[in-house]
Amino acid sequence: MFPPTDRRPPPSVGSRSATRTVLAVATGLAACAPQADGPFAESAEAGLGRYLGSFQPAIRDNQDDGTVTWQFDPEDASGPVCMDGTPFHVLSRDQGNDDVVIYLQGGGACWGEVCATPRQSMVRFPDVDLLDPFEPSNPVAGWTSLVIPYCDGSFLMGDVSIPAGADPFAPREQRGLRNFSAALDLLGAQIVEPDRILLVGTGGGGYGALLGLPVVRMRFPDAEIHVLHDSGAGIARPGDPGFIPDLIGQLGGQGVLPSSCEGCFQDGHITALAGWQLARDEHLVIGDYSTWGDFLIADLFLQIGGAAYAEALDAETAKLAEAWPDRYARFIEAGVEHSATAGDLSGVFGVVPHELAGVIDLLQFKTLRTAEIDGVDLGDWIGAMLAGDGWHSLTEPRDPTDGG
Repeated sequence: MFPPTDRRPPPSVGSRSATRTVLAVATGLAACAPQADGPFAESAEAGLGRYLGSFQPAIRDNQDDGTVTWQFDPEDASGPVCMDGTPFHVLSRDQGNDDVVIYLQGGGACWGEVCATPRQSMVRFPDVDLLDPFEPSNPVAGWTSLVIPYCDGSFLMGDVSIPAGADPFAPREQRGLRNFSAALDLLGAQIVEPDRILLVGTGGGGYGALLGLPVVRMRFPDAEIHVLHDSGAGIARPGDPGFIPDLIGQLGGQGVLPSSCEGCFQDGHITALAGWQLARDEHLVIGDYSTWGDFLIADLFLQIGGAAYAEALDAETAKLAEAWPDRYARFIEAGVEHSATAGDLSGVFGVVPHELAGVIDLLQFKTLRTAEIDGVDLGDWIGAMLAGDGWHSLTEPRDPTDGG
């Protein structure tokens, strides 16, 4: 059993220093050039941090519940925007704490052969599970939170405009890297420079957390970073080594795949990228949550089926667990559910894609409390990861009836 986590409601006054707060207000959106000598210098040199320091929100809307909705100007032809050209928003809850949850919302994906994803941004803060300050199972209830909505269909790493007629799903703007970079700048310049970060991505956001971790490190070079890929371990198309590079190329993902990660993508997945990151960043800890037969990813998006997904998930994550036992662990349950940190469909997608209307009744989700293995729920497991106390991998046997 993991040690219990302090899950009391958050204090009204956090640990932030007055000096840091004044500095953030005084400097505004300071430009942040990617560090050439950081752990991900290769990614910086390849241009992955090219939009850091480039954009700032046009509107700040304070909500009655103490959260803030930040809006970027869609008329800025080069700036953050959602797929259909509507405004991109960032949502925050400042609890006066230098520990920050950066939550990357999920929402499918969109490329030439499949498109089921939100095209507009969530505009109100989602009080679910890891984002609910009064949820008893939430190990980060008192942390400051930043929610980055997913409205670009490119795993938050795209940088391309697809013109009308180019494919069945065009036209579309896929500016995920600009959206992601702008949100990180907003956090550091207008809220807090974090001491400790829990970067969580669910579904498409989980893939985004895996691909975009170097950008977070570039923007916050001194922070301790923990990453949780919630139903986004990087499984793709088994035995198709060209799938990931081709897809990233379609989405305009310059610098996303490091050339020095030799053999990382030869099995058709990007899971091994986590090992490449751990090898370079000693202040990094990574965890993966999934079910063996995740229906949304295995059947709807990848279209490889639950059995193939489970086989690849087991093989890829086991390699990481063996290579990095102190800084990587997995939590994999039997079943077909998708996501356990966002609570429900609205938390995962925000704006539900119309393409999923016919299968919504088939989608199932877990929560921090209902995701449980051997008496340990996911909330306790995340708490142990953050505490660095007794944290280890937990897996259930595969259930053949779920495709595992």
